[in-house]
Amino acid sequence: HGEGSIGLISSRLSLEGPIIKDKTSFIVSARRTYIDLLARPLIKAAAKSQGSELVAGYYFYDLNAKANYEIDDKNKVYISGYFGRDKFYLNAKESYNGDTYKSKVNFGWGNATGTARWNHIVNPKLFSNTSLIYSFYELAIKAEEEENGDALFSLRYGSGIRDFSLKQDFD
Repeated sequence: HGEGSIGLISSRLSLEGPIIKDKTSFIVSARRTYIDLLARPLIKAAAKSQGSELVAGYYFYDLNAKANYEIDDKNKVYISGYFGRDKFYLNAKESYNGDTYKSKVNFGWGNATGTARWNHIVNPKLFSNTSLIYSFYELAIKAEEEENGDALFSLRYGSGIRDFSLKQDFD
């Protein structure tokens, strides 16, 4: 089954169900804000009243997913993941004394993670979880400005952290 909602600044959707009855199931959910789309006409009108053209906004989106599979009474496998991004953007055009200036700025950051886990029941008093985990964080900045079609400057910066882990737990 699924469910979703539409709000004033964001929407979300979630779906879940069996893949193989009593053996495998899944759940997926996603959301996105859209305040950038709603605010765009207001930002554009305010900039126009000041004599410039401007498109700017901020939004984020993310996705979660999980699936599990029962191999037998003593072994289960789970796979899960998350992916999310935040984005800010600005495109401006202004004229001064006959010269036209265009500026673009994009600023984004986000995370991605994935986990594969094996749950094994050794005996009624002992079970283990073996997990393989991946995570990634990224930041990206891009800015450009031009005057009368000639580039004044261009900046690109990116940074990220990537991590892999193997984890074993007994309980």
